[in-house]
Amino acid sequence: MTASTGMFRAIQELVYYLYREKKQFLELAGGSRSILQGSALSAVYGYSEGNAGKIDNLMTDALTIGAQQQKPCISAEMIMAGKIK
Repeated sequence: MTASTGMFRAIQELVYYLYREKKQFLELAGGSRSILQGSALSAVYGYSEGNAGKIDNLMTDALTIGAQQQKPCISAEMIMAGKIK
């Protein structure tokens, strides 16, 4: 396993942890079990650089956007919209 693969997995685990903590946003949007599209996880990884605070902010904003738009899962576009805020 390369260092970037290890970092990607660590971020993936953190994202799912944050999902469990903030799952009410997804439930409000009628969310699904597979919360993130692959492109969304890549967007989180690319923008956050492994920073837990950035990941938390991105996911909170994306889950809020998803709830407002009643989306069943989070896309890269929602991640990027959260980044712009």
